[in-house]
Amino acid sequence: MNKNHLVLIRNRLRSFIHFVKHKYTILTEIVYNWRPENIYLFIAIIFGSIFAIFTPPFYTPDEPNHFLRSFQISEGVWKAEEGDNSPYGGGHLPRSLLSFIQVATRGNVFAKPHYDLDELIQLYTDDLKLHPEDRVFVSFPNTAVYSPVPYIPQSIAINIGKLMDVSPAILMLLGRFANLFVGILLTYYAIRLSPILKWFLVLLALMPMTITQYASLSADTLTIAVSLLFFALVMRARSRVDGSYKEKLVLISSIFLAAIVLGLCKQAYFPLTFLVLLIPIRFFNNKISIYLPLVLLFFTLSVVPPIMWNASVKHMYQHPHGQNLDERMQYILDNPLDYAMTVMNVLFSYSRSFVYFTTAIGRLGWLNVELPFMLHILPYFVLLFLSAVLNRKDLQSGFARLFILAVTLGNVVLVLTSVYIAWTNAFNDIEGVQGRYFIPLFPLFALLMSNRFLLFKPKDKS
Repeated sequence: MNKNHLVLIRNRLRSFIHFVKHKYTILTEIVYNWRPENIYLFIAIIFGSIFAIFTPPFYTPDEPNHFLRSFQISEGVWKAEEGDNSPYGGGHLPRSLLSFIQVATRGNVFAKPHYDLDELIQLYTDDLKLHPEDRVFVSFPNTAVYSPVPYIPQSIAINIGKLMDVSPAILMLLGRFANLFVGILLTYYAIRLSPILKWFLVLLALMPMTITQYASLSADTLTIAVSLLFFALVMRARSRVDGSYKEKLVLISSIFLAAIVLGLCKQAYFPLTFLVLLIPIRFFNNKISIYLPLVLLFFTLSVVPPIMWNASVKHMYQHPHGQNLDERMQYILDNPLDYAMTVMNVLFSYSRSFVYFTTAIGRLGWLNVELPFMLHILPYFVLLFLSAVLNRKDLQSGFARLFILAVTLGNVVLVLTSVYIAWTNAFNDIEGVQGRYFIPLFPLFALLMSNRFLLFKPKDKS
């Protein structure tokens, strides 16, 4: 190799290093100077709309029953009805809804969707009429026990569609888009208000699983969005102890409302509300006479409405294996050590962990549409990076970390227990757990990962 070749290689290497430095500087500017919530809004609207339109009808988990429950609520029936010959929940709904579900799923909701574009367009433009006078009782026991709260956006959109006399297919699309935009709006404000982990929340909310849930009729949309907003509001309150009276009043009111809505969406996430105890008493001007009554009122409003609702509808739920819910609960109380071992085995099983790992990011459809394995791996690495490296405002003391760990573990156990009682057949196992159930807990995992040793500080432009 002669001298000219060496000079050429050296010059190209310098050019490459300059290029990398330039792109690295651009990345730094994006991470620290662009507004994360605006980037999220732009991307989420585009990809969410694509998923809402091009995901075949009812090819997200339980979407047929979410559709039926949404339609029922749109008619002002907030509590599901009991069947004529069965105590299980459902409702007297237009027969055309069942016909549309049958046609759209080709008689098998669990099969992989094989729609080309022309077939999808034909499905959406079909002239099937609603015929609201022709009704039949249909059972949907798993969604019948949900409160109306997570279905409010869908039901409003369905009502608008009924006024326009559109087909069941368009009603479904309207419900999807209403759910999508409410989820995006709440997540936008969660990212905007949070003083920490903004880019972590952006990526979490843009994961394929999160987007597909938002772009469906699922009750999980409001559950995930409100949990992220609740997290952001608590973290903001922690950082605004010296704020104005008006700002504090708005924050506390918003935290109360978010906690109530979260409880009425999914009771399994009740432990998240304990994060409110992270707000220092200094936020209340060190007045214990204000702090204690507010905390008591907060937990009363967070706990009582969900408990009352659950007690009124529990009998409408049908266990898929015919199990008695009270007996399963009694088994846990009678055998706490055995149940604790069951939880440990489920959490630390390699095969189960892999399922949680993939179903949190993007095993789509009815968990039968696999994404490439690298699309499962890459988001986790980026989430770890954003939680451990880019958190410039680590507000968590040692005690706060221990408290967050306790809340996280408690919520994980409660999620597993709810699946154990409501879904599992065996007494020494927990079946049917999916990774998406833990998406509301991801910000807590990030707080536990964040540290002061890997802080990434951008170069001072001055």
